Amino acid sequence: MTISSGTIVFSDFILNDGIEKIKEKLIIDYNGQIQTLGCSVNMRNVWLGAVIGGGAGAIGGAKVGCAGGMVGGPIGAAGGCVSGAVMGGATGFISGALMTAGAELLGSCFRM
Repeated sequence: MTISSGTIVFSDFILNDGIEKIKEKLIIDYNGQIQTLGCSVNMRNVWLGAVIGGGAGAIGGAKVGCAGGMVGGPIGAAGGCVSGAVMGGATGFISGALMTAGAELLGSCFRM
């Protein structure tokens, strides 16, 4: 469902002159480097998004790890909780940073 809705949104973006909007924001300088006009990413917000994502991921990972570790008894539950929290926190940290950076670019590059 996510893939199909993403495909529909992307095709609407292209059909509504999205490529032209991107071309308006990009310039190629004399060295062949591509630069953007008006695009910025506030790194403070990216770090904040990463921390929030890491915390939320750790909580979710701990829940799943504890539930899965219950099969192995008390030691399995403890190990499952810790490993689930670590993996969930790491995944949440990275995805939080990437999503916040994407939101920053979307908000600064394509404002109408």
